[in-house]
Amino acid sequence: MSGSAYRLSARSDRRRRMILLSQSAVSPVVHRARELSLPEAQQAVSEMLGYELAPSNKPHGQPRPRYAASAPPLDDDRLNEVRPLRWVFAGDSLMAGQMEERHRLTPLASALASVIVRHPARHDDQMVDVLTPGISIPRLVSAWETRVAIHRPDVLVLFCGHSDAVAGMRGFHLFEDSLVEMLTTCRDAGITPIINTPPCLPQASDSQLADVLIYLEALRAEAAAHNAILVDHWAHWEWTAVEMGGTEVWYDDSGRFPGPRGHRQMARTFLNTLGLNLTLSTS
Repeated sequence: MSGSAYRLSARSDRRRRMILLSQSAVSPVVHRARELSLPEAQQAVSEMLGYELAPSNKPHGQPRPRYAASAPPLDDDRLNEVRPLRWVFAGDSLMAGQMEERHRLTPLASALASVIVRHPARHDDQMVDVLTPGISIPRLVSAWETRVAIHRPDVLVLFCGHSDAVAGMRGFHLFEDSLVEMLTTCRDAGITPIINTPPCLPQASDSQLADVLIYLEALRAEAAAHNAILVDHWAHWEWTAVEMGGTEVWYDDSGRFPGPRGHRQMARTFLNTLGLNLTLSTS
């Protein structure tokens, strides 16, 4: 895939410099979740991201997001397959909440599973949660056989966190190569991959934000290159923060990771992206 039009390895360093130069003209990156996505903080990078965020004069209230995802829904043939499917939830559990022993699923995976099995053709599907706190894509790929393949997934639901971007541009090539390897493996094994971007989270510096944006762009690009389903939580949270505000209640008490309300928003984005017209439980 090195010649792919979506490949970022040859351009990532230049993109990072462009983002940093653009950010130097705006106010320093702030630490609060809602302020991270204010228009003045995002205007400088909108061109690199491929879309523009328009400021809003609407009063900040309880968000009623109407963000529209552009990803294709889950293939009808797969969704209506007669035999039971096995869904494996893998990746960073910091995005999905702490697992409760009695459920054997993290809160986000549990919410999704409870809705998926209500689909008329999916009553007997099996759910496996192998989410791990802070796991990176290269680490997940290196443990693929014992962590993922052993469960023989039909659908891989991958939750990406921010652990990869911590390595900065030193780790970008390994990250991208590992992501391509994973998606190629899924294709060859007949596994349907569903890639979830992380929600936008506060970064400590312009440099860290630049790295996160480049890793984010790689996720989107490789998903498109490999016809994987992309659930873009970052775009949803960013759009809502700009257009409506109030997204600070979606984070946990630390302000660093999604909380219960954030998990509910992520579940809705997931279901809407896949075209599953089912409602979440109110409990």
